[in-house]
Amino acid sequence: MGPQSEYTHVQFLGFNLLTIPGHDVDGCSHPETGLEGCYLGSEDIQQDVERRIEIMTTAMQSAYAEWKRNKLVVEAASEPQVKTLKLFVVPEFFWRGSRGVYSFEEVWDGTLPIVDRLREAAADSKFEDWLFFFGTIVMSKPTKGWFGSSELAYKNVMPIMKGGPEGKTWLVEKHTISSIDFIKVDPAFGVRKPCGVGRCSVESQEFNEQFDLETTKVLATAGIRVVKDNVFEVDGLLVGVEICLDHNRGTEVFGSRTALEQKIDELKTTVDVQVIASAGMSIEWGPVAVTRDGPVFMADGFGKTEVSFNRYGLGLEDWHNDPTAFIQVDVLSTNIYHQYATWIQVSALGNGWRQLLKGTFPTAAYDAATEIATVLNRAAARDGLPGGEMLTFPTIDVYSPTPVQARRVAAVQPETFVRTLPPPRSARALRVGGDFFSM
Repeated sequence: MGPQSEYTHVQFLGFNLLTIPGHDVDGCSHPETGLEGCYLGSEDIQQDVERRIEIMTTAMQSAYAEWKRNKLVVEAASEPQVKTLKLFVVPEFFWRGSRGVYSFEEVWDGTLPIVDRLREAAADSKFEDWLFFFGTIVMSKPTKGWFGSSELAYKNVMPIMKGGPEGKTWLVEKHTISSIDFIKVDPAFGVRKPCGVGRCSVESQEFNEQFDLETTKVLATAGIRVVKDNVFEVDGLLVGVEICLDHNRGTEVFGSRTALEQKIDELKTTVDVQVIASAGMSIEWGPVAVTRDGPVFMADGFGKTEVSFNRYGLGLEDWHNDPTAFIQVDVLSTNIYHQYATWIQVSALGNGWRQLLKGTFPTAAYDAATEIATVLNRAAARDGLPGGEMLTFPTIDVYSPTPVQARRVAAVQPETFVRTLPPPRSARALRVGGDFFSM
């Protein structure tokens, strides 16, 4: 356990939701052909934000209700001194709207009350021992590009909130821009167009300075803390947090190391828990910064959650030597058992999930998953094999509480994180919904 933390355990509750772009079958409407998708959401930005808040708060209540149902069972088998911090994690790109971005000014000045409404929801006293990772907000503003041309610069940030009336708020920024993060948008129709080579990775110094200035104002007026170098402390626990490609970037730039790796070297200790919010990432694609047997949690917008444990204390050695130490829950999952963590899935949005998501998040992929589940179960019955229940709708994936391990105080050496990229994963039609989403 961290030396100053009252928490003895952490528990992962992942919001398993598709946050990828939609297709024609999801309600895209555009006159052009040959385009692979679009951003979903109401053209009325206020209505768009309100719908996303409704989806988020519904999922929060579902997560709490399921945790409460299991609370007595868990506590009955635990020592009296056990205290668990629940981590509710939402995928990347939850907040982006029909244009793919929200206005930078409108997010910060409260015109789009995303942060305020989330703080209001998390402030309920029943959430005092919860830590919310609320998915990312994509926002932009006009700036000057190359040779004085007009450009749209953008930031991808995630609000993190400790629940309860006295809860704190943090903001973490995504540092590494991927070419699939942000797609150019026709202002008239909001349709998907691929970014040109290298264009999506260009950042504006002017915008960065403006972002820092505005963030400072928010800090002064609203008490929001900016997470530096992907590590922050909550009630004595050191938490490492990464947004998608930030987890993987060290493997792609001439073998350089991620910000989180560098930070734990500076701190001369490991983190107690590592959290990744992503859309198209996997834990195995980047370094593990937790101590031996420490947990890594991930919620991904391709419709999956993942959990891993750094069993050997040597980064990715865990992956190469013991693949059973990894749990992945996809849109179509059968029961998986693991000696370290059991899990259950429950509906995140209830029976009205389709109507709630309609026009805001993809729904057609779940229909495809249902059809395939039917085929798989029929094949299993034909061969005399047991069929499994496959939940083909948004879920809360609830994993069992995990003990907080003693931190490793010795400096983490660079060779600890020597990594080789795993072979590319195969595209899964159930999860990725077509060629565009294949990784």
